[in-house]
Amino acid sequence: MAAEASFLHALSQSDLFDGFHRRQGLDGLLPGLLTVAGLAALWFTVCLMTLVMPPFQNPDEPAHFLRAEQISRGHPIGYRYSEFRSGGATEIGIRAAYGPFSPVFSNRENKFTSGMLAQAGMAHWSGELVEQHFPNTAVYPPFFYLPSAIGILIGKAAGLSIVDTLYLSRLLSGLCSMALGTAGTLLAGRAAPLLLAVLALPMGLSLMASVSQDGPMIGLAALAAAISVRMVQNGAPPFRHAVAVLTLALALIATARPPYAAFALLPLTLPGVAPAARRLSALTIFGLTAAWAGLAAVMAQVVMERSDVMPDAVLQVRLLLDDPYRIVSVAFATLSGRGFGYLNEFVGQLGWLDVGIPRWFHKLAWIVLAAGLLGGLSQAGRCPQNSRWSWIAVAIIALGGSAAGIFGIQYLTWTAPGDVMVDGVQGRYFLVPALLLATLPPAVAISGDRTTGLARLSWLVVTAFPLVTSPVMVWQVLSRYYLQS
Repeated sequence: MAAEASFLHALSQSDLFDGFHRRQGLDGLLPGLLTVAGLAALWFTVCLMTLVMPPFQNPDEPAHFLRAEQISRGHPIGYRYSEFRSGGATEIGIRAAYGPFSPVFSNRENKFTSGMLAQAGMAHWSGELVEQHFPNTAVYPPFFYLPSAIGILIGKAAGLSIVDTLYLSRLLSGLCSMALGTAGTLLAGRAAPLLLAVLALPMGLSLMASVSQDGPMIGLAALAAAISVRMVQNGAPPFRHAVAVLTLALALIATARPPYAAFALLPLTLPGVAPAARRLSALTIFGLTAAWAGLAAVMAQVVMERSDVMPDAVLQVRLLLDDPYRIVSVAFATLSGRGFGYLNEFVGQLGWLDVGIPRWFHKLAWIVLAAGLLGGLSQAGRCPQNSRWSWIAVAIIALGGSAAGIFGIQYLTWTAPGDVMVDGVQGRYFLVPALLLATLPPAVAISGDRTTGLARLSWLVVTAFPLVTSPVMVWQVLSRYYLQS
């Protein structure tokens, strides 16, 4: 693919559609047809979940909605309004909208009722503002909230209730997330079975169907991974300004969650890119992440309060400096004690972590992820072998740095000083790293006729997975929130 090609041209020339371009038989058309069918199922699932999930039942959804409302009025960052309170002036009616659903939060015995919806539906946009506390989302940049903020603007203009506006904001955020994820999957082509497998996990789909920043971030991570995978495969940018798009994507992702800044190392080994451009890309990502983190710390950061303990980052650091070996013991205790839970949440633990997914589905999901991994291994490219191994080494280092950052931040800001395990880490935090590392299988890909059947089987398994995911997700949500035991 010539570097001068446009993005749309690169999409249209994806090797998924070789059968269409060459007018081959069904065997040549199969990868493209299967992928389109799988993506269509994901679009349907996300749209359906925006409606099926009761209001404010996605992780931290009230705080995300407050942040989106703040952004819709032109305020790009929250602010600290007392020593331990952060967020900002937001619509007072949002309290009345999510209040009726508070009995449902993390209490499996309580079900969603029409009475709750009727009471919440009485809350409309009044224009009256009051300072509200949402410290976990006040520090987030505005970019990934824009679809939800647009939904809020439309809801206010149309006179919708706050709950109906929430549904609209979910839908717009979900459509944006899926558009990015679809573009990434099609651009990556046959080299992206693992990419599609991760996108089809219930955890990611539920985040796309919420007003959280995580949905669009997951979609953009898929696009960033697709650009990378094409460069690793072909040894050159797949379209004009691909490096700039990749840099912007990784910068947005890293500012939204600073531990992901470790993936700024990836551009340093991009094949077919001048060394100066590589360095500029990495420095831009690190620089923008540091700039936003500094601004957020000055404007909005507060000590995160817990009901049982007051975290103390300074004391935590002192304890670690006094006993550096504690880092190893804490890491071992955390992974051995909670690692299985992280794997469960990575696949799917919906709602406020109280909507489980059947055990058999978890086993199936890991089989599908393995199939995606093997499918990627069958897609050899033209990139020189030494460039591939450099990419692999840097990607693994970036993964380690990202994981260390996730655990480190939670240990300092959310864990009791001196505790033996890290609190607050959730499996969904690893969805973005998993997508960005979907480039690794093609980087070590093997070629040959023997891999053809492996690739075909992989795509069949991966693209059929969304047909299972959708009914399982919907049934679990219905069972948790609507159906009496």
